[in-house]
Amino acid sequence: LGSILALVLLIYILIQVPGVQNFARKKVVAYLENKIHTKVTIAKLSLDFPKKLVLEGVYFADQRQDTLFSGGKIRVDIALFKLLKNEVEINYVELKDIRANIYRTGTDTAFNYQYIVDAFVTPPDPAKKDTSAGMQISLKKIVLDNINASFKDDETGIDFLTSLGKFETGFKEFDLDKMVFSIPDILMENVTGHMYQNKPLMKPQPTSVVEAESNAPFKMELALKQIDFKNINFNYRNDVSPMRAKLNLGELSGKVKSINLATLDIQLEEVKLHNTIADIGLGKSVQTKIVQKEIEKEVAAQANNPWKISIDKVDFENNDLAFENDNYEPIARGMDYAHLKISNFKIKMNDLLVTPTRYSGNITAAAFTEQSGFNLQQLATQFMYSDTGAYLNNLYVKTDRTLIRDRITVRYPSLQAITKDMGKLYLDANLTKTDIAVKDMLVFAPQLQANMKGNEQAVIHINGNVKGFINDLKIPALQVSGIGSTMLSISGNIKGLPDPNKTSYDLNVDNFQTTRTDIVNLLPPNTIPPNIRVPEILKLSGSFKGLATNFYTNMKLQTNIGAASLAGYLNTGKESYNLKGSTNNLDVGYLLKQDTLLGKVTMKFAVKGSGFKPATMNANAQAQVGAAYVKGYNYQNLSLAANIRKRNAIIDANMSDKSLAFTLHSQAMVDNKFATNIKVRLLLDSILLQPLGFTTNDMRLHGNVIADIPSIDMKAPNGTI
Repeated sequence: LGSILALVLLIYILIQVPGVQNFARKKVVAYLENKIHTKVTIAKLSLDFPKKLVLEGVYFADQRQDTLFSGGKIRVDIALFKLLKNEVEINYVELKDIRANIYRTGTDTAFNYQYIVDAFVTPPDPAKKDTSAGMQISLKKIVLDNINASFKDDETGIDFLTSLGKFETGFKEFDLDKMVFSIPDILMENVTGHMYQNKPLMKPQPTSVVEAESNAPFKMELALKQIDFKNINFNYRNDVSPMRAKLNLGELSGKVKSINLATLDIQLEEVKLHNTIADIGLGKSVQTKIVQKEIEKEVAAQANNPWKISIDKVDFENNDLAFENDNYEPIARGMDYAHLKISNFKIKMNDLLVTPTRYSGNITAAAFTEQSGFNLQQLATQFMYSDTGAYLNNLYVKTDRTLIRDRITVRYPSLQAITKDMGKLYLDANLTKTDIAVKDMLVFAPQLQANMKGNEQAVIHINGNVKGFINDLKIPALQVSGIGSTMLSISGNIKGLPDPNKTSYDLNVDNFQTTRTDIVNLLPPNTIPPNIRVPEILKLSGSFKGLATNFYTNMKLQTNIGAASLAGYLNTGKESYNLKGSTNNLDVGYLLKQDTLLGKVTMKFAVKGSGFKPATMNANAQAQVGAAYVKGYNYQNLSLAANIRKRNAIIDANMSDKSLAFTLHSQAMVDNKFATNIKVRLLLDSILLQPLGFTTNDMRLHGNVIADIPSIDMKAPNGTI
């Protein structure tokens, strides 16, 4: 026993001697070169038995005499004695100044390292069964310093190159049999590289296959604590898809609370992304569309899995994001979602939760600028989105001229339900002292550019609350202004949306004022009939209740060309009505573009009855015209009363103007084409033709007119006057 111990001690001592280590180095080099028949270099070998092994100046040439592998320093701290127990215990691995070059080019069917594998692999004996237990492996710490690697494979179309400045990690637990890994920290920095592909990135797969692959359980337990990635530059390009991506990562770090891949539950304490540039592009090709569809399938499949990701703190700062989809032409105005370029993106967030059915969190600060001109200076809100609702509480959105604040809440049975019936959507929006810049609005709705012409620099002011289901919407108070001189202040209730034929209104219009310029700009072209001229200034107030075809109203209109009012009800379906109205110095000629024929009219009128056509009409009407300017003369004091029932129409009128005074009584049988049995009795007190513009000389008429005309059919006229 003593001699054995002495021998072991002697071997241990000899191994520490540099001359012995150098002798061993030469033997190893000679053995390898004899085995693989290519050049092998090991400048230095040191062994601190029974653990530490250090190789320096390592070089392997491939069969073309190109560099396969070279290493400045390889250090392995391994418990050699435990290998006898079928255990691999590696306490420390360090690789420094490493270069690896792997390739398979042209018609080669094997990689340039395959000859080494073939040299050391013994063909298995089919008659011999392996009964040895699996080897237990533990790996505690890995340090990589200045690693350069290239991989090129013509068969798969991959060209990969990377330069790794520094990588450090360690394992508290490393169990390959049970697939259990515990990694306290990962540090990686100063990385550059690229990956180019000249083969399709994705091939079409049935949705069922994608679903099955996404539902496959993760048979691995992974524990992480701290991740730090810094200064990483990587380019990707696929010449077939075609697809391109560029990543310039400044800093990505995270603190992990727990990761459970079996239940798809990931809990993070913090995620930080600073000073990063990400650029993604899709080229024009059929393969690009395949990639888009496959990505959509994968996203949909993963959304069906019970993922749960929670992050206590999110900190993104000074990041630039770009996306280019060459399959779509750039749009001239607005936010182009196929050609995005976001600068200085930042977001600070707490309590982020992401599941397939719910997203929630608290954004304390967010900002970015986009090439469209949109500049988000500040965003803060407590948000939630789910498959049954969403809200933005304590909302604060600020751009250079827009300010949106307070809260917006929506609820719905399901997204599918409101797709079929928007009326089931519940909305509670409270916007307090909100300002929306038109130029910001046009970024997201450029189709409104024509409507906002001349108001591009305007700011819309909103103050109010809208609450209820879309089919029963309550408006306690709403004030809107800012487009030119237009102002709106209303309250009330709207029922029946979104079907305009079933929508009923119960609105109080406290104030609605606008201008002709605003109306022309806001309405679509050709909305206003060509024979109508809108006043320069309009102000409307009053109430409206009912459907667009069946309503009660009491409205007053003030304009720069006079005033008008209308009160009562109208039912176009039943053809019934009871309306009263008035005009006060209303320039009708201006409205009808008949300025030389008509002028200002002051009158009151009332009409009550049913039916819109003479043959079916039963109605009474009265009118008192105080003044009406017609063809150069201002007529005054006209009273008119009309009654029609069962086709029998009676009209009475009298006028006491200084140039025209008369009393009229008439009646007739009417239908939708002709009047018959016409009887007229006109007592013409006086008519002065010169003031009325009929003659140039003074001419006056006085008399009575009595007419009895059974028919006015011009083909067979009949009657007496």
